[in-house]
Amino acid sequence: MKPEYYVYTHHRASDGSIFYVGKGKGPRAKVACGRSVHWERVVAKHGLEIRYVATGLTSHCACSYERALIASLDRARLVNLTGGGEGAFDLSPESKLKMRLAKLGRKQNPEHAAKSRANKIGKPQPQSARDATSRIKSVAVISSLGESFPSVTAAARHLNASQGNISMCLAGKRRTANGRGWKYA
Repeated sequence: MKPEYYVYTHHRASDGSIFYVGKGKGPRAKVACGRSVHWERVVAKHGLEIRYVATGLTSHCACSYERALIASLDRARLVNLTGGGEGAFDLSPESKLKMRLAKLGRKQNPEHAAKSRANKIGKPQPQSARDATSRIKSVAVISSLGESFPSVTAAARHLNASQGNISMCLAGKRRTANGRGWKYA
């Protein structure tokens, strides 16, 4: 296992006291998403300072270090919900699949969606996404007036119509788009 984990502490900016101990890798120490309401309230009231206590640890070592550090501090001043070491790292593929399936169909927080969109701008899509997109765009469609188009995009551009409305017709969610019915060729 690669030693890429670290243990960090969050301090109140107002007085420098520790209010949270955590284990992470990558940008976890700086991320505000997925924190408890208590953590959010402390940050809103006192501000936040981040300090890295130990770096270059394996997941197991970081969990042990986190538990020991939490045990050595006054738990009444911490917002940690547990004694530490329960992080969701090194999950099995089955656990990852189960978590992904549990999130399907849920609406994303608009702020998170905007950040995610901004992060993807200018970066190439993975090959699997490009393949899926090209398969969708390459399906021929026919209007109720007998017009044939190589794709929904081509039909929308030619008729100056909404691509989304044509797609909704094809999915059975609308009767017409741009005064026409639509079906796949």
